[in-house]
Amino acid sequence: MNNLQTNISESFREAEAAWRDYESLQDHYLYQTFDWLACWYETIGRHRSLKPCLVDVRDHEGSPLAFLPLALEKRLLGTALIWLGGDITDYHGPLLTAEGSAALDDRAITYLFKALRKRFPSILYADFRRQPAVIGGFDNPFFKMGKVIRSEAALAATLDGDWPSYYAAKRSKKTRHNDRRKRRKLENLGTLAFVVAATPDEIDAQVAAMLMQKDSYVARLGQINSLLQRGHGEFLKRIAGGQAMVGRPLLCALKLDDQILAVQWGVLHRRRFYSIVASYDDGAFSRFSTGDILLRELLARCFEDDVEILDFTCGDEPYKLAWCDQSLELEDRSLPLSAAGRVIVGANLAMASIRHHARSLRTLRDAVAAVRGWTRRGILRRPAASASSPARHAELRKRLALEPESRSDGLVGLGHLRTEPHRVVTSTGLEKRQVTPPHR
Repeated sequence: MNNLQTNISESFREAEAAWRDYESLQDHYLYQTFDWLACWYETIGRHRSLKPCLVDVRDHEGSPLAFLPLALEKRLLGTALIWLGGDITDYHGPLLTAEGSAALDDRAITYLFKALRKRFPSILYADFRRQPAVIGGFDNPFFKMGKVIRSEAALAATLDGDWPSYYAAKRSKKTRHNDRRKRRKLENLGTLAFVVAATPDEIDAQVAAMLMQKDSYVARLGQINSLLQRGHGEFLKRIAGGQAMVGRPLLCALKLDDQILAVQWGVLHRRRFYSIVASYDDGAFSRFSTGDILLRELLARCFEDDVEILDFTCGDEPYKLAWCDQSLELEDRSLPLSAAGRVIVGANLAMASIRHHARSLRTLRDAVAAVRGWTRRGILRRPAASASSPARHAELRKRLALEPESRSDGLVGLGHLRTEPHRVVTSTGLEKRQVTPPHR
């Protein structure tokens, strides 16, 4: 396969022009764009043991085939080749042309991996997470490489017609009646408003509330909130504030007087809105289904903005199933690239099998549920870990503090989004504070 040309760069600045050219050639997901991944690397990736490995693949005539936003990550057992983007990126993979999807067969990809190992001999294996079967309408040539570690699905809704007719088609008459009843009860308790974050202070408040609410939710499940890891707060604020120039970001909240009851954060890219993080306060107001109320406001706004697809991204939570008509298959795969890599991939497969069987054991599930119940009741949890305690709020606020600006590798620095908010009323009847988006 020496008819393939590979231009490998370790610098975002050097690769930017070719990267953006690929974005203009074919459809793609938000998560493969230069702006998204450059912002991720500046705020999150630089805190990890990562080295960018940005590969421009062309045929013997120099025609573009694929752009691979990869990285080398040093791990306990050795160096892995991964896709850039981390856990907050739901769809990992290359930017493809029609010719690239056809040309990159197993033999060509094997040649690419050999070229990468020649340049970086420390690579032992490839560990590709959350790969979609299809990217930009083309089959993902990396989807079937290696061994499957884990499979999951992402859900999306096609938005046809107008909001009232769509809502009536998706929800029964009884359900719509219950939705109105819950909202009326909530409105009787104060002023209910749909607020789009416009100023840096509003962005900070909504991001902080969102991460606190998410932290409370994952704590009940006995899990770790990955959004509180280093750099994630800064990443969310850069995207939400428009400093990273990633599509059209939207950060919005459902508020009762001054209290934030639910938050939605996402980005509109090529008429596809990505709902990336959703949260709600699981306290006394949760019985009014505050997350559902905010989601309906978001859907109504999507219809106003002529959005074609609302992408709920990873996860098959019940609230998503009520709206969605599309499913995207995702797989985690590992591929050994050396003798040591075969050992590591074998160990990863064994651990994945153990986790799968452990989840299927009823006794273990019951034990885990009991431990989670004890944690919720405070038997095992430290007082500072309470999601609603002042100490926990102080801890979260400290972890959400923005780190100093970084302009390494020629990336764009921070600047405040200047917009003028005005007040309108939504199609569902809630007061809304709206911001005119900046021109891009």
